[in-house]
Amino acid sequence: MTNIPQAYKYRYNGVIYIGGALPEGAELLETINRIDEKTAQTIETMDIVDPKADESDLDGKANIDLSNCTKPYIVETYVNGTSWYRVYSDGWCEQGGISGTESTTRGQTINIVFVKNFINTNYTVIAIDGNTSKSTYSTSVGITSVLNGTKTVSGVSISSYGFASSDVHGVINWKTCGYIS
Repeated sequence: MTNIPQAYKYRYNGVIYIGGALPEGAELLETINRIDEKTAQTIETMDIVDPKADESDLDGKANIDLSNCTKPYIVETYVNGTSWYRVYSDGWCEQGGISGTESTTRGQTINIVFVKNFINTNYTVIAIDGNTSKSTYSTSVGITSVLNGTKTVSGVSISSYGFASSDVHGVINWKTCGYIS
């Protein structure tokens, strides 16, 4: 049977702890009575560490609210079918997907509508032919190109071409990168 009759939930330097001893200077948040056997054993075997001794280990680490981060970090993600995006804390956004339908028409136009609008048309577009239905795919990668004048903050039109007239095209894998509004 355990000899710990209670535990303490306390705040020390903005961090909340639970332990079998209350350090000097800590703000007591709750006294936990009637501890079950398993919890008591866990608390007994915990190393009781003076929180002051660990403060230097946190130097250069992110605050829980990330308010001290100086480098961009992901703040939002989205996936729906083949569409996806990642938004960073500085407004940078990467989004992409698979668009179009397979067709025997060379130069088929594929209109892409972004989930997140960019602030201007200075974003990057990367697109590759996504033909997967032909056995010659590995030797017949198509060419994709952004159609002149079709880049807007909310979308872009891309054309997909095969090297041979018999190639099936019209599906592209795409990715865009830039700042969002």
